[in-house]
Parts: sequence; C-alpha cells; structure tokens
Amino acid sequence: MNIVPALLRFALALLAQLVAAMPLAADDGDADPTFADGGQMSFVVAAPADVGDRILAITALADGALLATGFARADATGLDVAVARITADGVLDPGFGDLGVAVFDFAGHETMRQLSVEPDGRILLAGDRNSVHALVRLSAQGDLDTTFGSGGLAEIANPWPAASVGLGPLGIRSDSSRVYFAGLCKLCPDNAAWRPYVLAVTRAGVADPSFGEGGWSVVPMNVSTTAPVFALELDGSGRPIVAVGDASAPLAFWRLTQAGQPDPAWGGGDGRADSVHKMTGPLQLLVAAEGARLYAYNSTQVRAFLPGGTVDTAFGGGLAVPLDGFENDSRINRFVLQDDGKLLGAGWVQPDAPGYEDMLLLRLGTDGAPDPAFHGGGYRRVPFDLFAGARDMAYTLTLSVGRPVMAGSAQTLFDAASHWAVVRAENGLIFADDFDDGSTAAGAGQ
Repeated sequence: MNIVPALLRFALALLAQLVAAMPLAADDGDADPTFADGGQMSFVVAAPADVGDRILAITALADGALLATGFARADATGLDVAVARITADGVLDPGFGDLGVAVFDFAGHETMRQLSVEPDGRILLAGDRNSVHALVRLSAQGDLDTTFGSGGLAEIANPWPAASVGLGPLGIRSDSSRVYFAGLCKLCPDNAAWRPYVLAVTRAGVADPSFGEGGWSVVPMNVSTTAPVFALELDGSGRPIVAVGDASAPLAFWRLTQAGQPDPAWGGGDGRADSVHKMTGPLQLLVAAEGARLYAYNSTQVRAFLPGGTVDTAFGGGLAVPLDGFENDSRINRFVLQDDGKLLGAGWVQPDAPGYEDMLLLRLGTDGAPDPAFHGGGYRRVPFDLFAGARDMAYTLTLSVGRPVMAGSAQTLFDAASHWAVVRAENGLIFADDFDDGSTAAGAGQ
C-alpha cells in the first residue's frame, strides 16, 4: 500500500492548522474585538446621566483592567467624586463599588482629574474641591478610605492669606511618592504679578515640607494677565518641568529639583531654558523618557523642543504640527508617548458639520507626520452615535500592554446628557490565544 498520499494529506492538514493559528495582521488603531462591543463601551456613571458627564483620567492595571475618573453629578448640589473599574474584556467590574462604579458626594463641587494606584491597590485621586487642591483615597474595592485626610478627603489650602490663586486643571502629575499640582498665583507671598507655582503633596495627603516652602514652589517668572499659559510635567528622574509664557512672551521651560528649587544644571544655570516661540493655552507638556525632547501642545498644534529650549527641527521641520486639519475639523486633548517615540493622541473630529463630533485617535511619527501604519492613514474616527448627530469626544488616554485606550463622553441627546465612554484599539499583532504583542508606553497612565 502506498502511504505517501496519506502522509501528504496529513502534512497539508497540519500546515492548514498552523496557518490558521498564525498571527493575523491588524492595523494599529483598529478596533479591539476582545474589548466590550467591538472595542468600545459606554455607561451611566451616576443616574440619571447629566450634561457634561465625562472621563477625564484613565489608567491601566497589571491585569488589563482599567480605572477611570472624571465629571459626574449624582444630584443638584454640584459635581461629585466618581470612579469606575472596567475589566480587561470591557465590562464594569461588579466587585468594585456599586456594580463597577463608586460615587461620593462631599457636599461641594468636586472634580477629580488624575488617578494612580498605590502598591497595596488603594486608589489615589487628585483634583479640586470648591477651587482648592484636593485628594481622595479609596480602597482597591472602591470604598472610601476614611483613614485618609478628613473622611477620605484631603484638601491643601494655599499658605498665603492675601494670595489670589488660579488652579491649573491640566497641571496634575504624580510619581511613586508625590502628587504635583500647578497653577498661577500673585501675592504669594509678595509678588504683585502672576507667577506659576508647583505644589508637591505626599501620598498621605499633606503638603511635602521637603519641597520648596512648605510644599509650595513659586517659579520666579512674571506672566501677564493676557493669555497666560503654563504646563507641568515630570521628567524621567521625577523633576518637575514647567512651561511658562503669555501672549507677549515666548515659552520658557523651568526645571525644578526634587527639593523644589530652580535646577542649576538646567538652562543657563538658573533653571530656565528660553525658547523663541509663543503658544496659546490651555497648554500641556510631555517629556520624552530620556529627556531628549519636550513636547508642548494645545488642542490645535504641537511643537517639539530640545532641552535647551531650541526647536527640534527633526519634528515638523521645526514648525508647529497642526492638529486641527483632520476631516472638517479636529482637536487633540491628550498625548502619550509610545516606547518607540511615536505620539498617540486622543480628542475629537468633525466628519461633516460643526456640532457633530466623533472620538479621534491619532498617531504621529517621530518626525511629526501622521503615521501611515496607524489605521491606514495616521488616525481613526470612532463614533458612538447613541443618537443621530451626537457629540462624542475623548479627553484622555493611556496604554494597556501597548493597546491604546481613549476615554471621554458619548452624548445621548443633543446638547444634553452624556455617558462615560471608553475605546480600546489594537497595537501590533493579535494572536489566536488573544495575547497581544505591542510596545508598552513609557509612563503609561496619568
């Protein structure tokens, strides 16, 4: 009996199985089919859904789960503290809070804009309450930690009785030991003009006395009241970098030591590195992990600078890279960096006419150009369309094992209530066993 045909048939069948199990090519930015419903989900965080409900910060956990915080209104008294935990496959975690969502009303106007996780799993939220810097701590299960601050809430009032203080809602960052806030102040204690400040708070919820003066460091640079701009970021060594400018003055980049003093090893020896470019706000800052490049951006443009303040000509040819030219109109609200130096951005895009926005996920190459390997053209438009003509917007993003995760709001009625909304996209290859192979971003999370 000739057994060759049988062996050949067996070999062909085995080859077919191996081919079927091989990685399937997927464009970076495509919807992640293993997350929620086709890669996206939305939900009511505090019933009934209200105008302006949105996610402002999201971070990924080691198990692929996500934690989110942002605007929520449980009643008519003001905004409340809210956190949601979403499982790795895109559903609210029933073991967290009340079926996946924890909401707390401190009888004021509270907005949490940043979150991080302690080594023991406790959740630290940072934002403001009634225009005062504030932190809230929860257990890993979403219960209020009443041993923290006053009943779970810690407020850090400024130490200058006569001062005027303007909080920076985008200027909150954290590392393993501190949470940093940035803002503007005058008469703090004796400057008549507005100056930027940085506040360092320990993770126990008190101003850090080893930073500046009792936790507060005022940057010695005046800004005018005409379109002042400032932004805060931490470098790879945990040193605060502050970008400062206004309508009449180009940006200056200040680096502070971890003791809150201008860093003599930066700029001209006074901690200040000047640029020749002006930018409007609200401004944000992103620092490459190795500190070789600084990105300053607002919702319509991004520029790259070298540490000395000069423009990096390798990015955008030294010019500002526009962010508002996708389809009819577009904006970017948040960037993060991948390990390979590419910028991932989240915001919104108008596919047709004003007032009808979809979420936007964008990737720029290290040269500032839209990355053609990302969703076939550098960006992806993601509609939720919970009703016809809805406005769906992303305000933040992170990476989860290399997968981009953007979050914000999905509108349910025109100019009315919104759901919290999350999108997870592909990055790299998807294997048959659902393991994804993508680069993990440096400093993922916010």
